[in-house]
Amino acid sequence: MSTGNIFISLVLGALAFGFVFIKFPETMSHILDAASALKAWLTSLGLSNEYNNWMRVLLEERQLVFMGFTIMMRLLLSLVTYSVSRLFDRS
Repeated sequence: MSTGNIFISLVLGALAFGFVFIKFPETMSHILDAASALKAWLTSLGLSNEYNNWMRVLLEERQLVFMGFTIMMRLLLSLVTYSVSRLFDRS
């Protein structure tokens, strides 16, 4: 069940990303700016160049935003499944 939960949260995260991207472009612009600031902060932590270069290559703004949407969907899905399971436990 947890594997399905992860897969569904990835799909829902992608759908939420696309929805915000299309319907709320100004909000997505602010989110991408925040992701850019997070990347700049992470790469300015004073790590050695060996690790800092990996951070620059692997962390892109759109990946950070997609991870954020996926985490939000995972939390929302967990709350929904918890509520449904509590509802069936009472019956």
